[in-house]
Amino acid sequence: MVPLKQKNIRDFNVENKVKELMAIYFEIGAVLAVVFLLYLFVKFLFNPVHIIGNSILGIVLFFLLNAFFGAGIPITFLSVGVVAIGGIPGAILVFLLHATGLGF
Repeated sequence: MVPLKQKNIRDFNVENKVKELMAIYFEIGAVLAVVFLLYLFVKFLFNPVHIIGNSILGIVLFFLLNAFFGAGIPITFLSVGVVAIGGIPGAILVFLLHATGLGF
């Protein structure tokens, strides 16, 4: 039979190891996400047709959200700029920020 004091010390060490492993996995995931985003950025950077098309589709989506779905997002230079630079993901970001009340 293991005394209660020794059992708590052993459990504490396991918790620390689990936290360390979680931190390592998080760091690896963050690095992989950044590498993937850099790959996408470079891929779109060297093909301006994708950038222009994505921006136009983003602006169209932004205005459709406002016109037909009544999102009520104010059309300002900042919101249109985010959508123009970000394209479809930018329009989704502006919509989510407006829906949660964090911006726009």
